[in-house]
Amino acid sequence: MNELIYLAGPYSIDPARMFKEHMRYAAEIFRKGHKVFSPILHCHPLAEAHSLPGDANFWQQYNERMLDCCTTVWIIDIPEWHQSTGVLHELNRAVMLRKPVLAVKLTDEGLFTYPITAE
Repeated sequence: MNELIYLAGPYSIDPARMFKEHMRYAAEIFRKGHKVFSPILHCHPLAEAHSLPGDANFWQQYNERMLDCCTTVWIIDIPEWHQSTGVLHELNRAVMLRKPVLAVKLTDEGLFTYPITAE
């Protein structure tokens, strides 16, 4: 399987909490045998250690390039994603590139995905 998942989710609402959520989700996705890239996992430590901005505009070009390399986009299904300019941009870019977009939810029963569309 050559699938590479781009894991999207809101960040600026609570960077430390969202970093932990992305770790939790990415670990479970890897556990299920998938390959996953999370811009939050990759960039949060860098931003924290070197005082880089945490806003979507600063990271947009980088995130677009990484999303272009991925085959599908999974959005962590928490209510805040609908208000995240970064996630909405990633969703719209994925739709424009005709990449599958799924919402992903991690519960005690496991990892669940289901399709979503641009709003």
